[in-house]
Amino acid sequence: MIKAWIATVVLGALAAGSAMAGDIDFAVTDVKLRAGDPGLANVTAEIAIVAQDTVPGTSTGVALSLDGSEFGRVPIVTLPYVAIGCTYYENWQGMGPACVDEPGCDLYTVNGQEIPGHCFLVILWWGPWPIACACSHTIYVTWEGVSLDGVGILEVMADVDEAVSEPNENNNTLTVFGPVATQESSWGMIKALYR
Repeated sequence: MIKAWIATVVLGALAAGSAMAGDIDFAVTDVKLRAGDPGLANVTAEIAIVAQDTVPGTSTGVALSLDGSEFGRVPIVTLPYVAIGCTYYENWQGMGPACVDEPGCDLYTVNGQEIPGHCFLVILWWGPWPIACACSHTIYVTWEGVSLDGVGILEVMADVDEAVSEPNENNNTLTVFGPVATQESSWGMIKALYR
């Protein structure tokens, strides 16, 4: 039986991103493969959800594809969110900039679960100010019972229907080129090569 489920975890840090005021951004940051039932694997995708200022609720999905054919998708529904827990500062010696949690990123409701967040500095490539603070929240999406025999390309895509207008649409997909094996693997270190 094929199952898909979601777990949550705090993202410790995310590389310089590109959120802007009032925006939300989905990024696939890692894919892990673990042996499951005999001949089958469990595929887990790490999805970072970055929010700055006030963002609306969203309804989208995350899809797993094998050799170009969609294996399955998991819906992602978020409630409206106000990311006001981050404060930007630059100290009196000109060192910094940095972001601090004051009082910290609020819990973000995703698929009915409250997810803690982490405040961090993002680089903006437009607007009058090149840097800002944002809140990052991470979810794990897992597909169980995936047969990878003969699979050459495994792809995970967030916001698969492009239902959410994001400031960075280039970080929604992570592709693993095969042959894809069922032994435990993590592709986070090489993901930049395949985007």
